[in-house]
Amino acid sequence: MNKSGKIVLVGLGIAVALGCFIGGSIIGEKHSSVGYSISIQEQEDRFNDLLQQKDDEIFQLKKELAEFKGFNTLKESDIDCSNISGFTAERVWSDGENTYYSHNTDHYVLNGKAWERKTWNGLEKMTAFRSKFIWHYKGKTYYSNQSTYMLDGDTWKPVIVKGERLYFYGDHIWIDGENIYDTTFNDVIRILIGGNGDFSTEPVTFNNLPMDGFGGKINSISSSDVWNDGVSTHYSSQAEQYVLNGDTWEKEIWKGFAPLQASCVWAASGVQYYSRNSNQYILIGDTWEEKSWTGQASFTGFEVWTDGTNYYAYTGGQNYIFSHE
Repeated sequence: MNKSGKIVLVGLGIAVALGCFIGGSIIGEKHSSVGYSISIQEQEDRFNDLLQQKDDEIFQLKKELAEFKGFNTLKESDIDCSNISGFTAERVWSDGENTYYSHNTDHYVLNGKAWERKTWNGLEKMTAFRSKFIWHYKGKTYYSNQSTYMLDGDTWKPVIVKGERLYFYGDHIWIDGENIYDTTFNDVIRILIGGNGDFSTEPVTFNNLPMDGFGGKINSISSSDVWNDGVSTHYSSQAEQYVLNGDTWEKEIWKGFAPLQASCVWAASGVQYYSRNSNQYILIGDTWEEKSWTGQASFTGFEVWTDGTNYYAYTGGQNYIFSHE
């Protein structure tokens, strides 16, 4: 039976189980304290067994849905990256329309299956242009390396910044879904974007900042240690695992696999993956389930890049493309 059929059957199984539960086949049985035939403990045990069965079926449904949406195969791609010296996926970025490669003075744009040289306006003096300083918010692309610029067509235009801090770095900017934070230094700054495009900043206090792995609070949060699953914001740096709840970082415990490194987490079509060489997992609820690949089976999350339509992994000097096959 196809995956869609499996999902329907699991869903029906949950409905039947819930129907039995609500219909009284368990709740309606008698217990000894009032002359009934089943003890309270037996009643509670059967109640918990049914809840566990329901949880298991829901988990299986989520797993099959993730596998249905997710990738299964990683095969060689016909996009050639060999004309870019020292190509790495971490230097690839997109403005929502085109895909670019930027490192120092090397700038390229992906045209079909070939990388072509790209010239930008507005940053002529920026000989150390690094893609790690690029960040995105609500459809706009920014570059922050002390000064901040916004991309407008082929031109990087300077942004006026007012407030608590006038400069920041893109590799320490992270977003919780709505708010923009900069944690370059010991303090935390929220960046506000006005209607005219100007920035203002204000101080923010987080409770229970993550630890640094040596028993002390971290001095700054790198964006490479923060990731978002579409609902919650997580901090993952080896043994230190936290989830942001309002203005408080709370300790987080994952099932299936730990410790996580945020730079190895990647997402496609709403499915979260963890890839670190031979450690390959897919996130189901709060559990990391082992993931097997057909074709190239060993790669790392920061080697994954996208052209906006397809997803690729550049590893071992070869470019691969993901598919649902």
